[in-house]
Amino acid sequence: MQILGKKKFFSIVEQSQILSNLGFEIAFSSYIKNPLREDTKPNCRLVLEGNKIIFIDYGSNIYGDCVSLYRKWKSVSRQKAIEDLNKILENSEIPVPEIIETKEKNNIPVNIQYNSSKEKDLYSYFYDYFITYETLQQYKVLVGILVLVKQKIIETFRHTEKEPCFLYLTSEGIKMYRPNSVKKWRTTSSFIQGIEQLDKRRSYDFIIITKSLKDVMVLHELGFPAISCGSETTKVNIDYLNRIFKCREFIILYDNDNAGIKAAQEFTEQRHIFIPAETGKKDISDYIKEFGIDNSKILINNLLCAH
Repeated sequence: MQILGKKKFFSIVEQSQILSNLGFEIAFSSYIKNPLREDTKPNCRLVLEGNKIIFIDYGSNIYGDCVSLYRKWKSVSRQKAIEDLNKILENSEIPVPEIIETKEKNNIPVNIQYNSSKEKDLYSYFYDYFITYETLQQYKVLVGILVLVKQKIIETFRHTEKEPCFLYLTSEGIKMYRPNSVKKWRTTSSFIQGIEQLDKRRSYDFIIITKSLKDVMVLHELGFPAISCGSETTKVNIDYLNRIFKCREFIILYDNDNAGIKAAQEFTEQRHIFIPAETGKKDISDYIKEFGIDNSKILINNLLCAH
């Protein structure tokens, strides 16, 4: 149903955009301030009720969605509020994010809002590892503006400068990467990262198997083909890889620590190489960040030739 050609009902994405434009912080896991009144202490919450984002102000007993909030704030009719909120959406300088509805491995619904054009946010983190914006686009790395995991208690993950939230997209699933957080990873399924970026029609002398997509992208920048299953504890089916790639050998490059060495030893028929312990770095990402791209390329070539 439309009013004057405008939307009468707003999606969750549009509601979050409206609230953002009104000055609300979109956070479901913590208390926030009410920007529509003088508020020195966070005493409000956002909750999801069905398809509505509900704002609760415990200090003034205000309760409602974006339409009822706007009506109370401006003292206008529902129709006038909807017309004004449509205009806010139309004139918003906050870009409306793309949205993905998916589920985690245990069937928990996940609502993901992302932005594929936030070059600054991507570059400010990955540039330290000499990963270019073009490579980030090629490997489908996005900024997770807002990620809602809809359990009994809604978990909210939001990209900020201090707490970056990146999304790795493949045709098999989505992985969320929060490098500065205690729990760095959330994933919707188990899948091989980097496999879609390799040419299955060509023949490879070798393909490096490493433990993260960041390492895969670093190796790509260095000119070495690589894939990852997302962690060293995930089992890699070499027979499956041999069926889809024309590759002379697969080489294991896991972290040079107890967990990485133990996981690499499970590959009894593949070569293992490690970043030398004397460098003080355990993986190629940390190494390139410290020593640069030229030294990193020399190191990997030396490791490959030494075996």
